[in-house]
Amino acid sequence: MRQNLGPLLPVPKPVNAAARLTAPQIDTGIKFMILSSTTNCCAHRIDFPAAQQAGTVRRPRMSRRLPEPSSRPRRKIYVRAQSITLEQELAIALGHDDLAAIVAALEKRSSGLSAIGADPGTATVPEKRLTSRLIRAHLKDQSGELLAWCKQLLNRPEFNAIEVGLTLLPGVYARNPKFAQRQLLLQADSPNWEVREFAGGIAGDILDQHFDEFYPVLKKWAAHSSENVRRAVVIAAMQAAKANRPKRGSKLLKLLDPLMKDEARYVRVNLGQFAISLALLKNYPRLTLKWLNKHSLTKNEYARWNVAMVWSAVGGRPYAKEGARLLHRLAADERRFVWRAVASASVKLGAAMPEVMRPLLKKWRSDPKRRHVAEVVNRYL
Repeated sequence: MRQNLGPLLPVPKPVNAAARLTAPQIDTGIKFMILSSTTNCCAHRIDFPAAQQAGTVRRPRMSRRLPEPSSRPRRKIYVRAQSITLEQELAIALGHDDLAAIVAALEKRSSGLSAIGADPGTATVPEKRLTSRLIRAHLKDQSGELLAWCKQLLNRPEFNAIEVGLTLLPGVYARNPKFAQRQLLLQADSPNWEVREFAGGIAGDILDQHFDEFYPVLKKWAAHSSENVRRAVVIAAMQAAKANRPKRGSKLLKLLDPLMKDEARYVRVNLGQFAISLALLKNYPRLTLKWLNKHSLTKNEYARWNVAMVWSAVGGRPYAKEGARLLHRLAADERRFVWRAVASASVKLGAAMPEVMRPLLKKWRSDPKRRHVAEVVNRYL
């Protein structure tokens, strides 16, 4: 006999899941989307405690399951959190002129305090370049606002903010050159190596755009007490040389004259094998070769070290014959600091251009003043 369980509870109508979310919802950079094969999703719910008190339904045993309605198969709603792109997030922040949100978007893409080794703990360079480009486009033809944003960014503690602020300096230099020079000098001595890199590169961009005005400033920085600032002059000269403006070659080399004798390793490793080999020799070959020949005739060991190391990088390979003549001269230097640099450059140049270095090494082996250099080079070739 059928037991009377009271009036049946009404079955809820199908719920239209798409109606609940009428637009993508964005909360702290996360977009929520409904991904489902259907928009009609059934949700059956029985409030057992309330129904039991009313005497209308019994709570089934835990071992028993209510049968699934055959006519209404259960459908699942899948909700996935999908990160929006940096460009979308920046567009939202720029739409509200929210500078703090712009910095926050970069910060959450950074490694921060968990940075290891050479990782600067910041967002990637392309991400910061994108941020700078969008800010400049947002504040187009508003130089006053751009300067205000630049000041705010450079006054923030986050390295991401400082680097983006530095990239805005070329656009505001003409409006406030003293501010730009002060900030470049400050950030060139930053504890973060990537900030120092940005400062040197931006100084080079400003040197290219405002050569006559900014050149005397860099001349003073070349004698600065901080090796970080002196190194920034090297990077600036390299950056400006990439523009390959013919009338500026001699002045750029003259800017580097005192730094050829700089004893600081941080300056040296960025000069001969980096700035000179990869930029100045490439864009001003005749001037640079003549200039290197002059420094190879000096007695200063640091200048001679820099001359030799030019041919340890790829920039010296197109001028291997000229380099071989200078290396031959420097190989007779009795100071280990110099002849070891000659050996290092000879190994790399010999691996790339053996037809040039083999005859020279053969000559060195029969020369008492240069035999020890040839022996070291032969170990690695």
